[in-house]
Amino acid sequence: ARRGAGSGPWTGARPPASRRSCAGIHCVVGDVSPMPGVIARTGFAYYDVPGRTPEEISAAMSKLVSAGAAGAHRAAGTARQEVRASFNLVEQGGVCRADTVQVELDVVITLPRLKDGVTLPLQQRWRRFQEVIAAHENSHKAIAVRVANDLRQELDFAASRPGPCSEKSAAFTAAQQRAHREMRRRQSEYDAYTSTHCGTTL
Repeated sequence: ARRGAGSGPWTGARPPASRRSCAGIHCVVGDVSPMPGVIARTGFAYYDVPGRTPEEISAAMSKLVSAGAAGAHRAAGTARQEVRASFNLVEQGGVCRADTVQVELDVVITLPRLKDGVTLPLQQRWRRFQEVIAAHENSHKAIAVRVANDLRQELDFAASRPGPCSEKSAAFTAAQQRAHREMRRRQSEYDAYTSTHCGTTL
C-alpha cells in the first residue's frame, strides 16, 4: 500500500494535471499498458466521509486518515500492489525450456467518498479533491505496471538463456525478488517527491 497525495486531507493546493518534475518524477504519471504476458487487474474500494461543510469534512477526514481508513499508510488514498510470477520449466533431452511464464499484477485503489448530501459548490470542490487523490493512486498503479513489465522482460531473457532448469528456476526467483525491491523503491521515491511538490485541497 502506498500513501495518498499530499501531506493531509485538505492541504497543498495543486491541480491534478500538474506536470512539475524532478529527476524524471512527475506529480502525475501517465497510464502504462501491460505488455503481452502480463495480466494486470485493478479493484477499487471506498470509505465514507461524513460532513456537510468543509470544516466538518476536514475534521472527519483527519480522523479517518489517522485511523487508517484507507490503509496502513494513513493517507487520504492508497494503492496496494502485488506482483508475482509463475512459470513451468520442462527439461527434455537435456535442454530446459520455459513451458509457461506469466506475470500477474493486482492493484487495489482505496478512495474517500462523501457520505452526506452537500451543496453543489461543495460537491464540485470535493470532486476536484477526489480527482487529485485518484490521479495520485493511478500513478502508483502506472509505476506498478512498469515494474511488472520489467519483470516480464527479465523473465523472458532468463528463459532464453541456455542452462539447466535449476539455474533458470533460481534466475526466475531472483528476478521476482528484485521486482519486489524495485516496486518498493520506485513507489517510495514517487511518494517522497509528491509529498513535497504535489498535493490537494478542498
